[in-house]
Amino acid sequence: MLQKLHRWISKLEPADSGKTVWQDYAKSHNYSLKDVCLKRQFIIDFASQVKPKLLWDLGCNTGEYSQAALEAGAKYAVGFESDEGALEACFTRAHQQDLPIHTVFMDMANPAPNQGWREQERQGMQSRASADAVLALAFVHHLAIARNIPFDQVLDSIIDLAPRGVIEFVPKSDPMSKSSFAFVRTSSQTIQGSSS
Repeated sequence: MLQKLHRWISKLEPADSGKTVWQDYAKSHNYSLKDVCLKRQFIIDFASQVKPKLLWDLGCNTGEYSQAALEAGAKYAVGFESDEGALEACFTRAHQQDLPIHTVFMDMANPAPNQGWREQERQGMQSRASADAVLALAFVHHLAIARNIPFDQVLDSIIDLAPRGVIEFVPKSDPMSKSSFAFVRTSSQTIQGSSS
């Protein structure tokens, strides 16, 4: 029975949920080619110096920088992403290139809590934090600006996840930051409008 179930599951394909906001970010961002190369090289240098056994990539998008870190010496990466299209692209990248990237759908403003009987069967994200390094590239503004979480709390939560890491902050003036804020504001207005 388990073999039949495995065969059935292995043939499943993800449902096409349509285009998502960030799935084309790797192609449609506003970085210059020089900036992309510098950012990638920075991650390569970081990973080659730290050589993390476990790297957490917060807001991993398509996994481009997880892949760069793996190629530079990281052993395993976990990519956290709340955009389904971007996460699917990361999963596809890992699968097609046989990369040790585990993809996790998670909204970091609402991370997985302790669950199960007496909240002790499955630990929440903070309790499981065991990464050697963390990447938070163009990620902080999604929480601090778009979700209005105090900046110092966002930084503290990232710093608590691993002893080393790279945090890239995108200011409000950045066009993609404005796009992120507008998307979240529009979504929350829709939700508020339907509840009032």
